Amino acid sequence: MKNAKKATVASLMLLTLSGASYSQIAGAASVKRTARASADVTAAAVDTLPVPATAHQGRLSFESIGVGQTIHLVGVNGEMGIPFGLRNDETVAKASLRLSVSYSPALLSDLSHLIILVNNEIIRSVPLLRENANGLEIVIPVDPAIFLPGENRINLRFIGHYTRDCEDPVHSSLWMNISNKRSFLDLEMVKTPLQADLERLPAPFFDRFETGRLNLPFIFRANPSEDMLEAAGYVASWIGSSRGFRGASFQPVTDGIPAGNGIVFTTGRNPIAGLGDDHITGPTIAIVKNPNDASSQLLVVMGRNGEELKQAAAVLATRSATLEGQRVVVDDVKIPTYKPYEAPKWIRTDRPVKLSELIQSPQDLIGNSIMPGPLEVNFKSAPDLFFWPYSGPRMDVKYRYPYGSWLDRKRSRLDISLNQQYVSTLPIGEKTWIDRLLGRDGAVGIRNRGKRSIPSYTLAPSNYLSFFYDLQLADKGRCQAVLPNNVRSSIDPDSSINLMHAHHLARLPDLGLFAGAGYPFTRIADLGNSTILMEEHPTAGAIQAYLGLMARFSSFTGAAVTRVTVQEGINPDRLKGRDLLIIGGPSLSENNLLENAPVRWNGQHMTLKERPLVSRLYNFLHMTSPDVPTYPDQDVAATISSPEFEGLMAWRSPFDRSHDAVALLAVDQNKLPNFVQAFDKKQNDGQIKGDLALNTINGIRSFQVGSLYWRGSVPFWLWIGYWISNHPLVMIVVTLCVALLLAVPIGTLLRIQQKRRLKHSSTAEVSENDESEE
Repeated sequence: MKNAKKATVASLMLLTLSGASYSQIAGAASVKRTARASADVTAAAVDTLPVPATAHQGRLSFESIGVGQTIHLVGVNGEMGIPFGLRNDETVAKASLRLSVSYSPALLSDLSHLIILVNNEIIRSVPLLRENANGLEIVIPVDPAIFLPGENRINLRFIGHYTRDCEDPVHSSLWMNISNKRSFLDLEMVKTPLQADLERLPAPFFDRFETGRLNLPFIFRANPSEDMLEAAGYVASWIGSSRGFRGASFQPVTDGIPAGNGIVFTTGRNPIAGLGDDHITGPTIAIVKNPNDASSQLLVVMGRNGEELKQAAAVLATRSATLEGQRVVVDDVKIPTYKPYEAPKWIRTDRPVKLSELIQSPQDLIGNSIMPGPLEVNFKSAPDLFFWPYSGPRMDVKYRYPYGSWLDRKRSRLDISLNQQYVSTLPIGEKTWIDRLLGRDGAVGIRNRGKRSIPSYTLAPSNYLSFFYDLQLADKGRCQAVLPNNVRSSIDPDSSINLMHAHHLARLPDLGLFAGAGYPFTRIADLGNSTILMEEHPTAGAIQAYLGLMARFSSFTGAAVTRVTVQEGINPDRLKGRDLLIIGGPSLSENNLLENAPVRWNGQHMTLKERPLVSRLYNFLHMTSPDVPTYPDQDVAATISSPEFEGLMAWRSPFDRSHDAVALLAVDQNKLPNFVQAFDKKQNDGQIKGDLALNTINGIRSFQVGSLYWRGSVPFWLWIGYWISNHPLVMIVVTLCVALLLAVPIGTLLRIQQKRRLKHSSTAEVSENDESEE
């Protein structure tokens, strides 16, 4: 799975450059450090600040706040902005910034330095001494008053010079690397209690500016019923949709109310003392102080019965009603529903989509300086898009670039990539005769247009479309180059992406689509055709895994899962016509539930399904992916039968072959939440695929054990053409057979025609002889 979920620096940074300078993220590793020096400038006064009793410490690495790779600053004046957020209900008591840097040894120490700014205030200017070029650790105290609740920004400004006269502003000696893994912002935070008011939601339970993974308890009176689990899934999906790639974990609590913020689910049949749920008059949402922690609050979702509880949760998840005050009754509210492929976050396929619909600001598509770094557009798409016989989506790119004698237009170009895979190049050309005719010959910029196709293999559920201007300077000789002060290049927001010629067809089972986009369940964004199947009285581990998956699904679609169904225990009649997500342990193998699954329970341990010859032939005819092993080796087979089994598998639903089943199973169900979180780990990126994925001590291993099948809808003639195009040998054999079949009747017709010609020729010859004799 492509780290459909990766965040790149280009989508977060604001470049403020002048002259011939630029900043970008280097793809290569940072320069090896052979020497270390320290510029520890921590002030004693800051170290001795008293830490309030309610303070807590945190460390934000640059990597955790979105800097995906080593920061590479280039030029005489390169700068990069790194945005980060702080919760609105916390203030900074103490802060320090730690940077791990290396830079060119050719820099002049008296003219080169690194300027560090926080929220546009300079906190330090560090000279770049030649003896520290291979490695420098910088530790700087930061005045807590500089930080603001909500949006904040660190700017790193590199001033570099390698000579005192006739300097090439883009010389290869002008560079600096700043590690994203070894650079940190250390903070001590003090919690500021907020007034209990529903209008402040989602605060204080989660904050869109908060970095890192959210851990929020979900509190129940006792073992939750199916209705309670469905309501909890709604709320978890609301949080997942809002938090996106940062992720969230929801620990179910049934033995009291813990300290800290939390969300409570309760009905009049199972009230929790002290929360005001003993006088419920309808679907209700309330916010109260935590009786066990005066500085924290509880969000209480309640109803007189399970249906009212779900109604209240659905209103909260979709914000379908105005919420204000400390308590609101939300009856008679209509909850929105979704048709297939109507997920709010998925790019539309019924019309061309302008880039302006996919970005937050037009500034995202504007670059400054001669090398502005990549301009990125992020979008999500349905995971089962099928483009054959076309190569993929079509782009209509309108772009602007500078014009002048300083620019080498033959070597300059605009490169386009999708998900770090090259797509195409657009030229930086001369002005046309139309420009001259319209009097635009003296303009400093040119507008151009190009149409390109995106190869379908580069498309993923989460996409990062990148435009990179590679502007090259004209060689004018020593001390002759003259550059403008304001070089700007851009992509027109009216540029578009067209997916109208795509169909929906996927080859299943494919756990990569499940891990990367929640497919097939997210085909309907609110999970209106999905059932979560769990054991009777599910364990805390299974419930936490379920809530984590609901949040994950909504982060893909942008919609709350307000039509999902939870079923405890197996009732086949309720499972027909539904896609099944099975979460739990081996006891779920009752009623032959796992009969056709890649792995099954034999009463004592999990065993691997035998793979018959017919299945192997079937997979060959359906184009099994060569990068997925078709059968586990002995070591992996031993893992399957061990008490440490943790597996994810997919197959056709045993209750309805037109629907699908995915199972997340573990002998020790307490491991299930960690398995769900492992989907996002970088080392597992692209490792989940096929129909069986095992979580082993060596990471996730994937296999294709069972038969493949297709799910979706395309015209019959298109499917035949696609199948034949992927089986050239079969096409040759079929062609020969058809030729042989046609050869017999055609040969017979030709022989009959030949006899007729011969007979007619003989008759004509006899007639001529008779006439000559007369």
